[in-house]
Amino acid sequence: WRCSDFELLLKFRAHKTPITCLAVHQSGKLMASAGRDSSIRLWDLMRGTSAANVPVDDVVESLSWSPSGNRLVALSAGAVTVVDVTMGGAAATWRSPSAGIMRIALSAAIFLRDGEVLMGDAKGELRVLEFQAKDGAPSLVE
Repeated sequence: WRCSDFELLLKFRAHKTPITCLAVHQSGKLMASAGRDSSIRLWDLMRGTSAANVPVDDVVESLSWSPSGNRLVALSAGAVTVVDVTMGGAAATWRSPSAGIMRIALSAAIFLRDGEVLMGDAKGELRVLEFQAKDGAPSLVE
């Protein structure tokens, strides 16, 4: 929307279910969206087109860009996923460990540095995850 006259400038159609969160890249040229369809979509805001579609296992509740803007962290109740946009949308996922029959819910995630994510859970614990890309296969290591 243009604020001066409320004219609709672009309309994106992609998620087939409600959108859960949005994150605009610091350049203002790229946006990420997540929906209840368990997917993350990257958007080219200059062209108004979809740039990538990244399927994930869980519904994403939070998105945040890394300081360099090369990576995106997606948080769901049971997993943290880091998407590397420089690697064509390659993703690495870390799953919350089970505590008996219960899985500990994740509640917050943010980049400390470009390759490190600080994550908090429902027990009040913090963990640092490191994003590694060895042999073209990304991973998250505690």
